[in-house]
Amino acid sequence: MLDQVSHVLAAQCRHNGSPRALVILDLLQRGQWAELLKLRIDPSDYTDPMAYKADALVTELLRKCQIDAFKSRDEMESDAVQTFLDCEAQCFATNSRLDRFIGNQGPFDPKDEAVIQFIAEWRKEIKRVLGALPDIDLVPRFSGGATVSDVGRLTTLPDKMTGVPTIYPSAEPLLSGFWSSLWGRNRLRYDGGRLERVRSNEFFTVPKSAEKRRGCAKEASLAVSLQLAAAQIIRPRLRAKLGIDLATGKEKHMELARHAVALGLATKDLSNASNTVAKKLVKLVLPDDWFALLDSLRAPFVCITHGGVVKTLRLEMFSSMGNGFTFELETLLFATLVRTVCLINGACPELVHVFGDDIICPAEVSDEIDAVLKWSGFLLNSEKSYSVGPFRESCGGDYFNGVDVRAHYLEELPTEPADWIALRNGLRRRGFCGKSLALCESNLPSA
Repeated sequence: MLDQVSHVLAAQCRHNGSPRALVILDLLQRGQWAELLKLRIDPSDYTDPMAYKADALVTELLRKCQIDAFKSRDEMESDAVQTFLDCEAQCFATNSRLDRFIGNQGPFDPKDEAVIQFIAEWRKEIKRVLGALPDIDLVPRFSGGATVSDVGRLTTLPDKMTGVPTIYPSAEPLLSGFWSSLWGRNRLRYDGGRLERVRSNEFFTVPKSAEKRRGCAKEASLAVSLQLAAAQIIRPRLRAKLGIDLATGKEKHMELARHAVALGLATKDLSNASNTVAKKLVKLVLPDDWFALLDSLRAPFVCITHGGVVKTLRLEMFSSMGNGFTFELETLLFATLVRTVCLINGACPELVHVFGDDIICPAEVSDEIDAVLKWSGFLLNSEKSYSVGPFRESCGGDYFNGVDVRAHYLEELPTEPADWIALRNGLRRRGFCGKSLALCESNLPSA
């Protein structure tokens, strides 16, 4: 189906007729797929939003598509493992650097005074948001994902409730809510409450783009259900204290990104954000009781199987993608960090909006925020962060002076009529030409 899709893209390139479109058309005609997939588009090269959008449509269509043109699956798996290990090394460096600030151990010198003051204000802001740790049992919650003991197709709720639950030893003192739940009572009734203790989560990858796979981790089944329960305690506090509603945050961020240039706001994105939240950073800024709770629920080790070799490593990161509270913790950390920068530098903290690692903040303190993010161990994704110029991006919304210029991304090659209909509709919504749409329709069976 790659040939049919290339005809669709070629038709749009001919319609555009821009220098970028002609470059892509030439690559298509010569079958230079790897070179095509390397292409990126920079909004700073454009002054007209519609010219940018037209070139973005042809540049971005195949960038996330899973085709064997750029790298093999094994190569991408190896790259994902290396990226994960690089993140672990980054977290190790962050942990080593921050350790002396925990409990004000020192040694310190005069230039640390501002850092110590910032940490104190950041801790106050987090404590204000989280409040007291509730004196309640964690009642297990479920998601549709795989776990250490629930894999493949066996990830439904009945599968999880009938299999032997897996748990990290550190989380066992928090099981009272589990034993009183229907899941726990059934385990006691039918299996005498048998649990399997594991010490690590399990690394795996998922597609990210045509050239990359993203590293994630499958958690112990019972541990992740308690992680999700902890996340549900944090969510309403984010909403009550910061106005961050994670149920509707994506839509709000897209609307804010549309008006960000006019409002003097910057949009920021981080690279491998969840995998670079270092253990010592969380220990440094969270209240002790909240840290103890989340720390007891996380996996202390990761098991990586690659190339026939199995390795178990002690984790330097606090929680990876796959942990049930990672998204809420990310949001809490970044929102309070950026608000603290605003408060110290006289910017309005109410202009701060965070959804995971998507950050919207006053552009006037953009440089200060970047510096604190770097100090905290994070890496700014410069390709998706904007504080000057006419372009802003957040949560899948791309806006050029307020004009929606988002491209359409084909994630899998169409293989059946429903796929071609979906592609045709997506291209029509984003503004592809009639010839491209007709080529999609030509792949549908005749009535």
